[in-house]
Amino acid sequence: MTNWIKIEAKFPNKCILCNEQIDIGDSVYWKKGTGLKHYPECTIGFRESDSRLIIFDEDDNL
Repeated sequence: MTNWIKIEAKFPNKCILCNEQIDIGDSVYWKKGTGLKHYPECTIGFRESDSRLIIFDEDDNL
């Protein structure tokens, strides 16, 4: 699995999956060297299983 960290966006940015705008203060998942994904707005690359959120990278098997 991956080492994604849930943080609050400190700068405006774009989601690496859907390219939608991320605003300051939005809840996002961040991985060093990869970028930001926003959830629940973007559900690409996310899956909920047994009340847990699973975050996929491009190299993970879906």
